[in-house]
Amino acid sequence: MLELASDMIAKGEVDASIASTVRSGAHESLDFNRLRSYAEKAEKRHLLNRALLFFEGLSPRAVMEMLRLEPRRDRRRVFPSLLEAQGDAARTAALERLDVAARDPESAAQWYFPCNLICLLNRIPRADDSTIHSEITLAA
Repeated sequence: MLELASDMIAKGEVDASIASTVRSGAHESLDFNRLRSYAEKAEKRHLLNRALLFFEGLSPRAVMEMLRLEPRRDRRRVFPSLLEAQGDAARTAALERLDVAARDPESAAQWYFPCNLICLLNRIPRADDSTIHSEITLAA
């Protein structure tokens, strides 16, 4: 259904403002437990990735912000899996957020967030080894 919706949006068969509203906010009505079950099973992640690509509220940057702000540990544990399903885009966003956190002295109060970003970098393979030294420096 999401592929059909994407095609309809691309062809202009749906009003752009309605499509934008749905893509930016409708993710909140998704069943969090179902997302969790797809995120925890590697063989189901390709299905999950379709939803993550469709809903702007599930983009890597948006999911990272949810991870940063989520007070409940059980929910925070799901977000890295959602990010891992997004591959390189999530890895790039994690490096950017880790760089920002490293330069922000107040981020020490939220120690779990940079820790989750470092774990995420470990879980998503890098495309090549050209950035490994800068990543190690950043993590340190």
